[in-house]
Amino acid sequence: MTRNQDNKHSQDDAFLETHFEAARRHVPAPGDDVIQRILEDANAQQAAPCGPRVEPVQKAPHGIKALLDALGGWPAAASLSCAAAVGLWIGVAPPDVLTFVAQDYFSTQTDGAPAADADGGFDFLEEML
Repeated sequence: MTRNQDNKHSQDDAFLETHFEAARRHVPAPGDDVIQRILEDANAQQAAPCGPRVEPVQKAPHGIKALLDALGGWPAAASLSCAAAVGLWIGVAPPDVLTFVAQDYFSTQTDGAPAADADGGFDFLEEML
């Protein structure tokens, strides 16, 4: 049974191959009207002026615009100025709670390391010299 099917497929392949060979031998040429339209389109495109496209030159931002662009725009500048204002406020008039936390943080010794003074210096440097 498979022999008959294989034979049928080979007959179909041979039949198709003869038609494909005939199609390869006969290459159709385009008609004169098609060639005429292609040439008219080509001439129309050649007649159109084509020069370099001149793009307007954009100047690089300078001044406050350049600073805002570097920071990330108005939202980033507003956030940065708010953080700077709060930092200045806390630095000038620190809350009482912050003072106690800072004193506790800088004056405790847990592992025998020297603690920092309130002015930021270390006592052990003076002792070593």
